[in-house]
Amino acid sequence: MPTVLTTSAFDGQFPAEVYPVILNAIAGGNPFAQSLTRWDSGQTDSVFRTITGMSGAAWINEGDVKPTVEIQTEGVLVKAEELAGIPMLSDRMIRDSRTDIVSEVQRVMREFFARRLDDGLLHGDGAPPNPKGVFSVAPDAAAGESLWDAVTVAKGEIVAAGGTPTTLALDPVAVVQEEGRIDANGYPVYRDGLTRYNGLDVVAVPALAAGEAMVYDRSEVFWVVAEDFTITPSRDYAPAYERDSVALRTSGQFGVGVPNPTKAIRQVTVTPAP
Repeated sequence: MPTVLTTSAFDGQFPAEVYPVILNAIAGGNPFAQSLTRWDSGQTDSVFRTITGMSGAAWINEGDVKPTVEIQTEGVLVKAEELAGIPMLSDRMIRDSRTDIVSEVQRVMREFFARRLDDGLLHGDGAPPNPKGVFSVAPDAAAGESLWDAVTVAKGEIVAAGGTPTTLALDPVAVVQEEGRIDANGYPVYRDGLTRYNGLDVVAVPALAAGEAMVYDRSEVFWVVAEDFTITPSRDYAPAYERDSVALRTSGQFGVGVPNPTKAIRQVTVTPAP
């Protein structure tokens, strides 16, 4: 598999083996989506059914008729929306023997498409064609005076609702600031980086704004994949033909499902003491 695409390796189209490399770059740039439980739905609409209650069980005497237990359920509809675009690479760029085109395309795909994906799964308002992101359904946890206190409160609320918190998503600046802490002896608190915090796995998410944070149970938050990212190259796409370029039609269809937000996820709020 070539890692550098130059004039000698280019015959008017990217070699087929290059596309998986580019797609892998997208997958590696959406840390929030990757931290969730992936659900390959294969369709636009997915319904997650949850049990909301049970009634009828009772203590009985030997020989008594066993009571019927009634189960109450409800469904949450998740609509996967399409994320798409057509980047174009000029012939001059492709034929520049000093440029590693694959690495450059990987960088662009990772920074643009992958971040757009995470941003939609987090902040989407649900108005088509935007997905409904987790911030629109996640309850606010009671505030804490420090990050540690706020995370503890969020964990406690999830546990009290019957969930098992597993993950803390922070913006990268917050991660770096926390990693910079030193103990009373002048040594770093996190000598190997911030990978665990307050009993949770830490995920640095560039799509989170400063001050935004989430605690969640990854088994209860689903990355819905109706159609994974695909890349279709073309020189026949009119704008590409007119500009001596190769068009890379890129698209995928995604959503996020939180069937039971109360037991699955909390927004973390830090309110320092006055």
